Order: sequence, then C-alpha cells, then structure tokens
Amino acid sequence: MGAPYCVAGISVSSLSDNLFVLHVHCEDNKQKGDVVLQSDHAIETLTKMAMSADKVDNVNINQGSIKFTVGQGKEGIIDFTSGSELLIAKAKNGHLTVFCHLASVSEPILTDPESLP
Repeated sequence: MGAPYCVAGISVSSLSDNLFVLHVHCEDNKQKGDVVLQSDHAIETLTKMAMSADKVDNVNINQGSIKFTVGQGKEGIIDFTSGSELLIAKAKNGHLTVFCHLASVSEPILTDPESLP
C-alpha cells in the first residue's frame, strides 16, 4: 500500500470546462504530484471533496491559469482562454491550454449542501 495523500488545496477555473486540480502532498517522493481531473459534475464533486477533506477555504477559483506540481518538483501550467467551445490542447510553450466559454455561475462555487433545495 502506498503512502497516504494529503489534499493541500483545490484549484478550478472560472470557465465551464469542468477541469479542476487537486493539490496533494505525499510522503512518498516517487508519487506523480498534483492530480488534474475533469468531471461533468465538477461543482458537485468539488463541493463533496472540499467538505470531506475539510478544505472548503482552500478552493481557489482561477481566471488566467493554474500552476500544479507534475512530480519531483517540476511545475505544470494550465492556461484558460474563453472561446466558443471546449478545446484542450498542449501549447508550444508546454502549457496545457483550455478554451471554453465563461461559467454562468453567479453564486459561490461551494455551498452548504443542507441549504440546497
């Protein structure tokens, strides 16, 4: 069994791309680093994960880019740009580039589940 992970924070873009990054710390140096995920239910997933990990205050909503650890101290960057449809590609500069329309969420991304209808 591998070393336990500790969720240090969660980053999500302000676009409707459904991407988010789990920033993790692990005692095992052989681990790959942060986890980049996409979910059709990103808001629900983030809400449950942040509450379960007691990291509600550690959710960052980013507009331009998200930095994440690839492994062994290396850094990756996801750049976000508004566009007409979802497109994810690796740019010439090595960054992951995401084109997507702006989210239409006017309420905070995390809410108390007991306050939901």
